[in-house]
Amino acid sequence: MQRLQTITATSDANCILKGLPRDLHPYIYSFIEDEVKVHYWMAKYNWEDTLYELGEYYNEFHLIESYFKYVHNTPISKEEFFMKRNIYREKDKWRNTSGRITHVTWSWNDDNCDYVKLFQGLANTIYVQSESQDDIGGLYKYLSYLITLYNDMECD
Repeated sequence: MQRLQTITATSDANCILKGLPRDLHPYIYSFIEDEVKVHYWMAKYNWEDTLYELGEYYNEFHLIESYFKYVHNTPISKEEFFMKRNIYREKDKWRNTSGRITHVTWSWNDDNCDYVKLFQGLANTIYVQSESQDDIGGLYKYLSYLITLYNDMECD
């Protein structure tokens, strides 16, 4: 027989929340689950070190770019964040055999980027964003993505 696990408020919780009937605790938790997990992960992980370790194993640029994929309400735009850290746009022209340009693609060039400083800046941005609780849903998705990558890295 399977036993159901009920989520209840701990002794550290607000007295109003603890005073509510226990049947409501899981319902209320469903609304604040993202915030609770982000708060827990911010205390558990040192994000600067974690980002650095992930950068050694995975593509460093992808870790930074995925932040802007998941977190939409950011304090700085993606382009401004990259430009301040020596990541710049590069235009590639594709030509056919007669020399005519067939199409143009834009990519980011990170040859001159200092990823140690970049990860410090991103970690600070994550800490500030979690404190201000700005776009917690996006931050939750990004941090869960990083934790998944970290766990996959440890399994190899």
